[in-house]
Amino acid sequence: MKNKRKIFTKTLLINTLWYTIVTVSLFVVFYIITLLFIKNIISENFNLILSDKLKYLISSFELQKDTLIIKPEFENYDPELTSPAKFPQFLQVYTSNSRLLYQSKNIPEGIQLPLSCPDKLDRFFFEDFEQENLKFRIGYSKLFTHDSSSFAYIQLSCLETQADIILNKFDLLNHISFAIIFLVILFTSGFLVRKSLKPINKIIDTAEKISATNLSERIELKVSPQDELGRLQNTLNNLFDRLENQIHLMTHFTDNASHQLMTPLTTIKSELNLILKKEFSNNDYKKTLNKIKEQTERMITLVSTMLLLSKDRNEYKDDSSIFNLTDLIEKSIKKIYKDENIIYKMSDSIYIRGKQDYFVMVLDNLINNAIKYSPKGEQIILSIIPSNEIVKIIIEDFGIGIPADEKDKIFSRFYRSSRSEKLGIKGYGLGLSFVEIVVKTMDGIIEVEDNIPKGTKFTIVLPKLKLE
Repeated sequence: MKNKRKIFTKTLLINTLWYTIVTVSLFVVFYIITLLFIKNIISENFNLILSDKLKYLISSFELQKDTLIIKPEFENYDPELTSPAKFPQFLQVYTSNSRLLYQSKNIPEGIQLPLSCPDKLDRFFFEDFEQENLKFRIGYSKLFTHDSSSFAYIQLSCLETQADIILNKFDLLNHISFAIIFLVILFTSGFLVRKSLKPINKIIDTAEKISATNLSERIELKVSPQDELGRLQNTLNNLFDRLENQIHLMTHFTDNASHQLMTPLTTIKSELNLILKKEFSNNDYKKTLNKIKEQTERMITLVSTMLLLSKDRNEYKDDSSIFNLTDLIEKSIKKIYKDENIIYKMSDSIYIRGKQDYFVMVLDNLINNAIKYSPKGEQIILSIIPSNEIVKIIIEDFGIGIPADEKDKIFSRFYRSSRSEKLGIKGYGLGLSFVEIVVKTMDGIIEVEDNIPKGTKFTIVLPKLKLE
């Protein structure tokens, strides 16, 4: 029974949480930067107002030694410095030794604005000051005598109350909007994560439908083949294609193997039943036992070959083993076929890389086939042709040949040509499949072509090993 998919999976929750954390973090960073930017703008605005007024005050006062002379039009022109106003400004003029020369009357009661001399004062200097929960922005400038022999400090300040109101409103707005934005980000992240996982869920659904009896399902997403999901889709579909092909091959292999095994087993069973039913002479028993032996040997050969073919192809490969091809033929192949009409055309000291035992079986299969499909006593030619980079091993026979439409099929497992069936030539159709696998694991190729004027020619091309 198919498991019901959870609405909130661990992956969905984790990814939603991460997206939310990242987005909220960006929002907080943006809020801090915006707040600092606004504070800087407000501060610059206060500095501009104070600096303009300080310029005016310098022209409204006259300093004579330690005496400050105020021009008559000053108090009438600037009521912000003499009486309460919506945005009041507070003025103090004092000497470098902190002796107060002038103080505006609108300074709040209980407030003592500093009479400190700035360490560095070129033209204007600005600083913040707080007292009695009141925040001030203070600007300083110097007032010189006519002969520049002495100077006094002009201190002009204003309340930052209006700025605090603006910042508090901004802060309140952000706190309210933060809660709303957090919820929006949380639900949006969940939606986007779910949407991003939708193709993956579709891939999972398709994979769950695939089984040994249903191999035709494929993933179909409307995505570009170049992006990650497109590449994943193509990779998995190619994997499913290979699995489907392998399962078909396994099914075909199993069916054919069962058929091939049933024939000798049926023969053995029939002969045993026959022996048990009636008495036989010694010669009859011997004939029956020979038949059983023959069928048993056939079955052993078949099972051994199938076990070899069932191995992983990497087990056939051995790059650490090197053998002398000429010695292999002299010591093994010539002994096996010492009574056959085989002509050997070889060079000395040809070395190749691979498993020697398996390559003996390759040559044995090819030569045995050449003999089986040729008239008795017909000549077989085994040639070894080396060059700088490769070595060619050619097995030629002058037998019945292979039809053109069957040349591509002969390396398939359990394939038997129509001619061999008609002529009653025994075999299982596994030898050439084994030959092809071994040759490919040795980084070689095998080709088949007609031999002129008749027969078949197999050519193996392998890398030649140079020993220094």
